[in-house]
Amino acid sequence: QWDCGSDNLHACRFADKRKQAIVLWSPLAPNSLLISTDTPAIRLYDFAGNQIPAVFEGGLLKVSLSTAPIYLELPASRKATPHPILSLSPLPEVDPEKSRSVLMNVRVHNPSGRDVQGRLSVSLPEGWNATPSSMAVKMPPGTRRESAFTIVPAPNYAESVAKLRFELKEGTTH
Repeated sequence: QWDCGSDNLHACRFADKRKQAIVLWSPLAPNSLLISTDTPAIRLYDFAGNQIPAVFEGGLLKVSLSTAPIYLELPASRKATPHPILSLSPLPEVDPEKSRSVLMNVRVHNPSGRDVQGRLSVSLPEGWNATPSSMAVKMPPGTRRESAFTIVPAPNYAESVAKLRFELKEGTTH
């Protein structure tokens, strides 16, 4: 397994002494992943084995993903590292005895070579609330930003694991 920093991006890495292959796909397509690498000697193939062009944006490889796998091939001695756009820090726990809400900090990174603007939003289980529920994001190339959301579980919340989804949708600010 190769950690892409997102539940919506999946990858497995295979390597021998000569080369490595990374299989990438996204169950919630379309999607994309930015990858830093120390070599331009990268080959991309679609699920049928057809070579597709490698697109670099701001010095990073940009791979467009769908539910069908993409195969990234590079020499074994070279490095490839995913650059997640969103990350949570730290992953909080809700303790109903201490508080009915939790502050979640979402880190947004623009590793591209262009301005990015969009809307950062959160999807919650039924009955849960977030303040704010979404916010406009405008970021120049190479910048990072941290945004805070206050999450309030449903009144009938019992100890369990809940799935929250943060999404940055480009091109929309309202």
